[in-house]
This record gives sequence, structure tokens and C-alpha cells, in this order.
Amino acid sequence: MGKKASPVPKKAAVKSIAKPKAKPKAKQLPEKPTATTADDRKNMSGFVTSMKYKQTAQNNKHSTIAQKLLEKYNTLDNDGKKEMASKYSEHGPKDLTWAAAYIETSTHDEQTEREKIKGMCTRKEILDMEGIDTEGMPEKMKEEILNELLQQLWARLKTDPSKDPSLVADHRIPQMKKYYYEHDAKIKERETDTRSQSMNVQTTGFKMETAQKMLTHVESDPNIKIENPWHVELMVKVKAVWQAKGKLDKEETLLKDTLADFETAVHGKAGFDKIVKEYEVKLGVLTTFLTDLRKSYAKVSKIDPSDEALCKTALAEWQSFGEHMLIHQEGGKQMKAGMRAFIP
Repeated sequence: MGKKASPVPKKAAVKSIAKPKAKPKAKQLPEKPTATTADDRKNMSGFVTSMKYKQTAQNNKHSTIAQKLLEKYNTLDNDGKKEMASKYSEHGPKDLTWAAAYIETSTHDEQTEREKIKGMCTRKEILDMEGIDTEGMPEKMKEEILNELLQQLWARLKTDPSKDPSLVADHRIPQMKKYYYEHDAKIKERETDTRSQSMNVQTTGFKMETAQKMLTHVESDPNIKIENPWHVELMVKVKAVWQAKGKLDKEETLLKDTLADFETAVHGKAGFDKIVKEYEVKLGVLTTFLTDLRKSYAKVSKIDPSDEALCKTALAEWQSFGEHMLIHQEGGKQMKAGMRAFIP
């Protein structure tokens, strides 16, 4: 825990794994890091101190989550650390609902700890992530490999650009065209107790301490009484996705307003009618997604907690909702940035 790992922020994960060769400054796109203020340093120091205390305290209610947050914190760049510390400062020591965005992507198997990197990536970034040497490779072959990788991902997610246009962000410069992609990056080798279950706690809204104990229990512990653990796991996931939905609702409203401004700004300009319609289609997909989410939320509250099969089916559905929500979040950012470039 004392050593810092190489920075792997979620938004910049692709760039940290596949760092491009040095180019003239005019062609580089990374954002300039913001200055660290006294308040930032105070928040960061307070966060680390608090997490270390929670990790080692005999109380141990939040020790696993604190450990995961510290591990994630040490992989972030300075801006990422400031953001995490700011969230902790904003919510306070007893509310860790925000932790979902940082720990739900961590997975464990018997030997390897991996982190799933998700986001919008260029073709070069995707091929570099997969370790494919493209030096001297014809453009046609690069496209074939990219399409093969994307088809595999879309098949797993059970979607494609015809159903969800936000999976692809077009650009007038082909090399800057982006695609939604997911990549499992190996972080480190480790031994795992085969009896323990992976900590995949995504929210604290559903009685965090109780849910954490239920999901990580050991059968020999007489102090933990488990009833319908499949329903507990389902509700933990539902709570996480439903809380994230609130932010996406606001994003949808903002996108509608931005689209109206964009349509006004480009009115009468050649070629923009098609672009406006494409944005309308993408926004319609987002609206449909949120509607489906609301309907499913109404149904899930009526599920019998003792019905294991139904709970597991619902859990799979809500896991899919969570994955697609991230796609829509990334797509919304791309869409908003594209429209704002033309708004005075």
C-alpha cells in the first residue's frame, strides 16, 4: 500500500497503457493537469488518513472497501486523486455511495487481479491495448482486426451501433473516430482464498455494512445470519444503477437543451440536417434506455426475495443496465462536446 502504482485513471486508462510516440505539441490532445490548491492537499491527506484508519480499525465494517479505494487511489494521476478525495470530503465519512464508480470494476480470480478499462477509444488505442503490433500493417488489415474486436464486444454486450449509435463517435478526421471499448488489464498476480467471494459492493444505500457482511461471509462465522443472499446481491446492484441513473437523467435534459441550441446554430448550413437527425436518434436511444430502466425498477421491487431463479435473472438484467449506462455516459459526453463546438 505504501508504493504508488503507475497512474491508470479510468478516463485516461487507454492513454496510460498505449502511450503514443512523441509528436509535435500541436497534435497532442491530453488535458493540462489542474493546479493543486491547499484545499486539494487537505482533502487528499484527510482521505488517505481516513481510509488507512478504516482499513486497520478493529471495527472493520468498511475495511474491505477502504482497502479497495486506497488501491484505486494509488493508481490514479494527481487529478484523479483530487477528484476521489473531493468526493469523500463532499459525502462525509459515513456515506460511501460514491465508491461504486471506483470499485465495481475490480474483479478477482484464483491468481490474477484485473481491472476493466471502459471508454471511448480510437482505433490505434484499441489495437495497442490488445498488444497488436501495427507497424507496417496495411490500413485494410487494421480495419479488419478492429471490426473483429468490436464485433466480439458487441456480441457480449448484446448490442451494436444500429441499436445504440453512441457506441461510435464519428469525426471528420478518420484517425480521431472513436468506439466504445472494454479491455481487461492485468494489474498484478495474487493468491486468492477459494472460499472467499469477490467483493463487488456497488453501493452503501442498501445498508452497506449488512450487505457487505452478507456478500463476504464465511459459513463458519456464527455471527452472520444470511437470508436470501441472492436477493441481497440483486438489491445492491439495483441501488447502484438507480443512483447513477439520477445523473444520467440530468445529462439527458442537458443534451436536449444543447441539441436545441445546436440546431439553431447550424440552421441553414449545408450538410448539418443529417447531423442533427443523427443526434436526435442517439438522444432517442438514451430516452428509451431510461424508460426501460424505470419500468424494470418498478418490477424488481415486487420480486419475491425467496425466488432465487428470478432474482438471478433480474441481477443479470441489472448488470447489463449498468454496462449500458456507462456506454450512454461516454456517448453523451462525446455528443455534447460535438454540438458545443458549433454553438456560439
